[in-house]
Amino acid sequence: MKNTLLLRFQQSLRKDWLRKLIALFFAILIYFAGSQHISEEDTWEDVPVEVSLPPGLIDTNPKPIRVNVRVRGSKRNLKNRSKLSGHVQVRERDFVSGEPYRLTIKPEDFTPVKGIRVTGVEAGDATRLLALQRQMTRQVPVRAVFTGELSADFIRTDAACTPQSVDVTGPENLVQDLKDVVTEPIPLDSSVTEPFSYVAKLRNPNGLVIGAKNDSVQVRVSVERNITEKEFLNIPLQVQYTAGRPLRSYFSADVKVDVIVRGPLKAVSALDPRTIHPIINLANGVAGKRSKLKIEGYVAVEGVEIKTVKPSHIEVEIIK
Repeated sequence: MKNTLLLRFQQSLRKDWLRKLIALFFAILIYFAGSQHISEEDTWEDVPVEVSLPPGLIDTNPKPIRVNVRVRGSKRNLKNRSKLSGHVQVRERDFVSGEPYRLTIKPEDFTPVKGIRVTGVEAGDATRLLALQRQMTRQVPVRAVFTGELSADFIRTDAACTPQSVDVTGPENLVQDLKDVVTEPIPLDSSVTEPFSYVAKLRNPNGLVIGAKNDSVQVRVSVERNITEKEFLNIPLQVQYTAGRPLRSYFSADVKVDVIVRGPLKAVSALDPRTIHPIINLANGVAGKRSKLKIEGYVAVEGVEIKTVKPSHIEVEIIK
């Protein structure tokens, strides 16, 4: 019985085998063609999402957004992962100053791709918090900064910037708190002994933008001698006589006075008290009488002078 069935099956294969082979070929072809259109579901990871902000709002901490989405499509179309991207528009009416903006990403926010449909966004990716702030512009003062030092005998007294202020644009909270915009450091050294002008670049504050017309300023730097004063105590008083008039006076030869000198810092700081000469000139008095003479004098160092002497006068009796 089994042999009879096998024989009949073999005969049926041999009979009209060409048409059967052609039918089999088309059946296979139809199967593979149809399988390409059978809808399947998949999860695509790290799909980029672009966020558009309305004028007047700015993201203070912008970061790339990538999400995992569920998609449906044919096997062939599911291979085109790189073509899918999303785009979400921030709505200004939903913004509340001082609070994070809640961005909701929905399936319809993704650009259509032929044969692919986004059916959902994974729960952990569907909502993002954005640090949005209102954008503002205001004028902020410019401040010059310096590097290096002048010699001890000179001092920088002023630094005037032109323009004095510049427009700064950025997040409202940062712009409001900004005290000034500083320049790139202006070099100073011991060779600088007089006022000068310098074109200085401005430093862009973090997260803010300086107006395009003001990327640099003109700085006028005022430099003057570093004049200081110092008091010296118990300096011996000296007596001067006029030639041809031998005069003498009655007063203690060891009279001492206090002297305040004035001059460049370096010279005054290193001043030897022996170079200070407070003097009275007996020729300014009247012989035979008591005279109140002014104490004058000099300092034997260039640029240093006597400012005051205490006492300023001394009473003497001049005898011929």
